[in-house]
Amino acid sequence: MRNPVQPQSQVAFDARCFMAIIRLTAGAALCALIAACSQGYPASVRQEFMTACTRESAAAPMCACTLRGIESEFTLAQYRDWERAIEFGDIDHAMSPRIEAITLACVANPDS
Repeated sequence: MRNPVQPQSQVAFDARCFMAIIRLTAGAALCALIAACSQGYPASVRQEFMTACTRESAAAPMCACTLRGIESEFTLAQYRDWERAIEFGDIDHAMSPRIEAITLACVANPDS
């Protein structure tokens, strides 16, 4: 019969291997998440926003800044919810004050 007790060095090695696998897995997941987040909203949504924003006579740098701010704070689903609410006249949507603040900051400093 085999001895179920492993030598101390084997236990330490197994723990180090396990932790290395966890770190690699977590690192890969984090890299994938960062890559996904850094890409922002889909290109079609970004283009739609930029077209609508610049159509209102806003400068493209200010619109791009505003979009970056919105993307950094709100998920695509949240943004779409706000967008639908605005289309139906709900200017008092919960996100509106924060989006207004982002926009005003970008008017003052479009390179931020």
